[in-house]
Amino acid sequence: MMFLLDLAFAVELIALGIGVALLIFAYRNEGAGVSLARVFGYIITVAAILSASCTTYYGICYWKQGYFKSPIASTMKNHQGENTVYFKWGGLSQ
Repeated sequence: MMFLLDLAFAVELIALGIGVALLIFAYRNEGAGVSLARVFGYIITVAAILSASCTTYYGICYWKQGYFKSPIASTMKNHQGENTVYFKWGGLSQ
């Protein structure tokens, strides 16, 4: 699970870098295609920031729930034999 969180965050950082590179290209150059590069640069940058903040939020939620304490922490059998899911959707509630 931690590997997937790190992988998602790395992809988001790459997308953020591409978005900022498009914005730098658009502001340094003039001519055809610059406005399109500026629009795509803003879209990619905003989407990468929102996605990174979502990944960070759910990473903190998983960490607070104890999801990263063991390599396999998706479900666990309780004393009655029923599967119990560690993470409760909806935030940091326990």
